[in-house]
Amino acid sequence: KNSIQMNQKLVVLLSLLIGLSSYAQKRFQQGYIIKNDDLKVDVWIKNDDWAHNPNRFRYKLTEDSEVLIGNTSNIKEFYINDSHKYVRYTVDIDRSNSGNGKLSTQRTPEFNNETIFLKTLVENTTTALFGFSENSFRRFFYKTPEGKVEQLIYKEYKTEKGKVAKNELYKKQLTDKLTCPGLKWIPKYWKKSLVKYFIELNACAGQNEELINY
Repeated sequence: KNSIQMNQKLVVLLSLLIGLSSYAQKRFQQGYIIKNDDLKVDVWIKNDDWAHNPNRFRYKLTEDSEVLIGNTSNIKEFYINDSHKYVRYTVDIDRSNSGNGKLSTQRTPEFNNETIFLKTLVENTTTALFGFSENSFRRFFYKTPEGKVEQLIYKEYKTEKGKVAKNELYKKQLTDKLTCPGLKWIPKYWKKSLVKYFIELNACAGQNEELINY
């Protein structure tokens, strides 16, 4: 009887180990990377389903090969099939607090020049919307018609009288750079609203190519 129970426990343990191994393998999903020399390589990328923009990620050249590390120093872009796309850019980013944090008293953006992975939200060959988040911090970027990537400016700040005010320059950026006569509304500074705006902008402009929504 003890022998039978022991064998049953071994079978259960073996099944669990096989299941865990299979799950771990599944987390590495097919995609590609683009290296600094612009070489595009099909790889297996660990899908951590990032809640915030990563500065590094794990990948394998084949499903069974060793784990390698990609970061903003050695990778220009990485993509997991039908899931995530991150592109490296060197951008001016305003990291001043907003919401319930300690607000700046400066209305204008307080930029830092940084090299980061931006998450592609929607894109075609002429325009794109990107997102960047870190803890409660969130910013959006867009590709201008000239091909430059810039932050869409939204900033809460405190006035001299201690009241909370908003710099919503992103509205002017969109209407100056990305406009269409048939598009009569301005989005909120939210992911869902901005994505909807870019999708409708693409349709309004009558562009023949599809806008890819990640």
